[in-house]
Parts: sequence; C-alpha cells; structure tokens
Amino acid sequence: AAALPFLSALAQSGMTAAEQTTLAEQRVKLLGLCQSDTLPELTALPTTGVAAGFGRYLQGIRAFYLGDFAEAQSRFTALSQQAQPWLKETATYLLARVAINQAQANALDEYGFFDASKVDRAPLATAEQALDHYLAAYPQGLYAASAQGLYRRVYWLQDDGAKLAALYQQALQSTQVDEGLPLWNEIDLKLLANKTPATSPLFLLVQDLKRLRLH
Repeated sequence: AAALPFLSALAQSGMTAAEQTTLAEQRVKLLGLCQSDTLPELTALPTTGVAAGFGRYLQGIRAFYLGDFAEAQSRFTALSQQAQPWLKETATYLLARVAINQAQANALDEYGFFDASKVDRAPLATAEQALDHYLAAYPQGLYAASAQGLYRRVYWLQDDGAKLAALYQQALQSTQVDEGLPLWNEIDLKLLANKTPATSPLFLLVQDLKRLRLH
C-alpha cells in the first residue's frame, strides 16, 4: 500500500517498461525500512527523461528516511518544479513533512519518548508555509486531508494552544460522532493534557471535568 501511489504513477508516466521495472524494484527495496539507519543503496537509477525524475524522488525519500533533511529538502524542492504531475504534487507536499521531521528529530529519545523542550522550532515556520503552499496549489489534492492534519502537528510542536484548539473545534464540526474517537484521543493527549488552561470554552470545560475526577 505504501508503494502503490508511486507504482501507479510509474504506470501512467509513459516511460519504458524496463525503466518502470527498475524504479519499481528500487522502491520496493525501501519498504518497511523508514525507521532504519541501514537503508540499502539505490542502484542503476535512470538518468534521462521522466524516469530520471522518479529516480531523484527515490533518492529524496531515502534521504528523508535517513534523517538527511538538507538532502531531502534539496531533492524535493527541485522536484516540486517538475512538469510531471505526480512528482510535482508529491514533492510539494513532502517539503512540509521534511520540515516537521527536522523540527522533532532530536525530541524523541531512543525509546520513542517525546521531550518538547528539545523541539527545534525554526523549521516549523517553514513547514507551515509549505502546507499553505501545497493547499493553495492543490486544495483537493492527493494529500489535502493529510496536509490539513499536519497543521495540528505543527501547532502542537510550537506549543500554540490557541491555534491548536481552533483547528480541533473545526475538525469536530466536520467529524461524525461515531467516527470522532481517534480525534478526541488526539485532543486529550495533545491539548487537554497540557497544564496551560485551554482557550476554548468547550475544551476548558473538559479540562475542568477531568480535574474534578481527582477530588
């Protein structure tokens, strides 16, 4: 499933069957290794035509998985200027993901526990701008729903409770009650667990009710 959009884009790209096979094989080599520091080298990537762009995309995601954010940003910035539609849109979206991961790269310890004091907030402004740019260009795009959700991560990492609460209220208004449990869990962990009082009356009420349970 993770590789399917890439494979579908290959099939619609007009490149030769041999180029598609080479690129598909290289993409499959990366499956399941996004948390690994032993990613395989990508070999025999095409260097001409539209196939070269897909090869550079693979080099970009390999750098992204390795935490080489400068390299990933450089690759995706170049690809966001490509004529090939899937590459252009995907790279535009991934620029936001690169900045977010860069911001939180040192905030997770070896066991995966999060330390907010170690967030690098400088890339978060870049991430927000990248999300704005993506959604302006692709309001109904392939990653539009994901991009909207990533604003919440940006504001959480920035510790901006007011903006985060506003987005959660927006999300609740468009979420069916029987589908809202994951969202409420996120709200509980990311907003209501914060010792700072919520700015929204609804969330402030929930915080107060939670505190009353302690007495």
